[in-house]
Amino acid sequence: MTSKEINSLFDENLSAVLWLSNQPLKNHAKSSLFSDLDYIFDGLLSNHCQFAIDGLDKTLFMTRNFEKNFYLAHLCMGNNSKTSELFSVIGTMNIDTNNGSIALISSESISDNLIKQLHTKYPKIEFRSIATV
Repeated sequence: MTSKEINSLFDENLSAVLWLSNQPLKNHAKSSLFSDLDYIFDGLLSNHCQFAIDGLDKTLFMTRNFEKNFYLAHLCMGNNSKTSELFSVIGTMNIDTNNGSIALISSESISDNLIKQLHTKYPKIEFRSIATV
């Protein structure tokens, strides 16, 4: 995923980015996706990785975008689909459930079943599924 593609995600309706991966956030520190999101979040990702405890499987960041709270959650899904943890993270975010969208970014394809579960639980939120290379 290029910087241009990442920047194209950001509009006034985007409330959050959920980054699903099979590895802890620290392991992505040299990727271009990490660098782009770190820039958008004013260095919070780099700062976190300097002091993070090994083995964290979910991390939540917040900044401001279009004068409202904007979230980034990284979830290390491993080989298991941790749908309940995903719901928990979304529930923690103060997202307008009537007029918001969430970008799902993953290096693996995101299952149709997961998208269906998200739409069922949050019917008014638009979920944008984006696969990275």
